[in-house]
Amino acid sequence: MIDAFIYFFFIGSGTATGVSVVGLLVYKYIKRQNEKAPKKARKKKGGLVDI
Repeated sequence: MIDAFIYFFFIGSGTATGVSVVGLLVYKYIKRQNEKAPKKARKKKGGLVDI
């Protein structure tokens, strides 16, 4: 019984760690995309004004 508890504890903690790491990577990716988008929009607007 104790072996099963230890097994499921490690399975659960590993799953939680994996989910949190994926969530963190997705958060950083979305944050980076949101920071890049306004800069691209400014360049496009500037290009249209120059033309």
